[in-house]
Amino acid sequence: WGGVTESILNQYNKSVLVVKNFQVKNPKKILVTYDFSHHCEEALNWAKKFANVFESEITLVNIVPCYYEGYHAAHAYSSALNSAMETVIDASVVDIKEKLDVIVRDFGSIATKVKSEVIIDKEGSISDQILEYAKNNKIDLIIMGTHKRGRIRKFILGSSTNRVLKGSQASVLIAK
Repeated sequence: WGGVTESILNQYNKSVLVVKNFQVKNPKKILVTYDFSHHCEEALNWAKKFANVFESEITLVNIVPCYYEGYHAAHAYSSALNSAMETVIDASVVDIKEKLDVIVRDFGSIATKVKSEVIIDKEGSISDQILEYAKNNKIDLIIMGTHKRGRIRKFILGSSTNRVLKGSQASVLIAK
């Protein structure tokens, strides 16, 4: 994974599969990152195609970014503030899980098994959460939509997609 590959992926306007292992020839476990943006719809379409052909297990994963200054340093803030934040986060997780479950039901009989997971990110690295989940669950293929940000914005803000591509042991399909 180098500058040329990254440049091509950033400029190419079609979906791209980055093959990192042979499991991609018959992926049994597929992770689809889903943040409810319109960019994720193409990722869902690809997941349905793979599930139909390979009878893959699909997991829709949403990462809830809940980091704020001092969140993980509970001793620095009053327990009332942390308690209020936990309540808001818990309500968000329930809402997101319900929305993901609607999408799971829309898969119907296409996939042998479709489930959803909501992961709370208290550390500030969505890409690390995706990579950890993929590794711990022996995912064969990660499918991600991309926000198609410009070069300058990617440089300034970073890109979860780029970090997952660089760090993943599983193959990654960038759905555009």
